[in-house]
Amino acid sequence: RNQTMEGDETMLRCATELRDFGFNIIALAEREKKPHFSVYPSGAIEALFYAGHTDDDIEEIFTRYPNANIGILTSNCTVVDADCTEAIEYIEEHFPPSPLVAKTTNGRHYFYAPSDVRRVVAKHNGKEAFSIRGPGTCNYVVGAGSIHPSGARYEWIRRDLGLDELPVLTREDIQGLESRFQNGSAFVPEVAASYRPKGNGGGNLLGFDPSAIRLAGDPAT
Repeated sequence: RNQTMEGDETMLRCATELRDFGFNIIALAEREKKPHFSVYPSGAIEALFYAGHTDDDIEEIFTRYPNANIGILTSNCTVVDADCTEAIEYIEEHFPPSPLVAKTTNGRHYFYAPSDVRRVVAKHNGKEAFSIRGPGTCNYVVGAGSIHPSGARYEWIRRDLGLDELPVLTREDIQGLESRFQNGSAFVPEVAASYRPKGNGGGNLLGFDPSAIRLAGDPAT
C-alpha cells in the first residue's frame, strides 16, 4: 500500500480517537490552522461548539478529506497554548499538573477543566508567549495528529486521564503566568463576554470579536 493511503488512515484514526476521548472536533484545512472551507463553506463553526460532530460525521468528513487537520474545540476544556520556553517552564513548575499535554511546533498545549476563561493572549519580545482559550466563547486549538505547515506533527506528550478528571486552572494560576511576562497585568476573565455573535458568528470564524482580545499588560477596559 502506498504512503498516501497510510497517511490517510492516520488522520481518520486520529480524529476518531480524539472524538472517542470526549473532545468536540472540527476539520481544518490540510497543513493549516483554519477551518476546512470545503466542510464549512460559510466558515461558521459556532454551532458545532455547542453540538459537535457525530461519529458518522467524522468518518464521512475524514474519508472525503483524508489529509485534513483536526481542530479541538474548547467547549468542554480550557487550553493553555505555551509558545515559548519561559511559559513552559513556568507552567511545569507552578501550574497544577495536567494529565493531557500535546507537543506543538513551538511549544505545548496543556488541557484543563472548563472555566470562565474566554481568551487571553500574552506577547514576549514581539511574539506570542502563551494564550489561554476556554469555553466562554468559540475557540479551538490544533489537535494531536495534525501536521503543521512546516511538516512537523502535533503529538501527545501525556495522555493519562480523561476529560472529566482534568484539574482546575484558577485565576491565581493565570495571574502568575501573566506576571512572568508583563508587570502589573490584571486578569480579566470576562474578555469578549460583551460580544454576542449572531447566527454564524457575524462572519468571524471563531465567533468572537477579535478587537476584544486583550494582550496581557494592556489596560483593562
